[in-house]
Amino acid sequence: MRTFLFLSIALWATVGYTGEWVASVPAAPAPPTPTVVVQSPVPAVTYVVPQPTVLYGWVPYYYNVPVVTERRCWFLRRERQITYQPQVQWYYQPMYVR
Repeated sequence: MRTFLFLSIALWATVGYTGEWVASVPAAPAPPTPTVVVQSPVPAVTYVVPQPTVLYGWVPYYYNVPVVTERRCWFLRRERQITYQPQVQWYYQPMYVR
């Protein structure tokens, strides 16, 4: 009974003193107000995809051509000699893609 009397007097005193209810546990501080982030409008960006550029040029092609020489020796024996003669041919073809 004494406990009930003490609690009711304490409650009456807190309501009479502040005009509002008082929490038995200290209330947690209010969370900070969120900071406002001002976003600047992002300009529309148009991206142009670069098109590949092909550069053409003259490219050498090296190869050897066999040259056969025959001659007759003693007793009409045939002697064959093969030599390779270097050749160059030029082709116009793509060299570089940028």
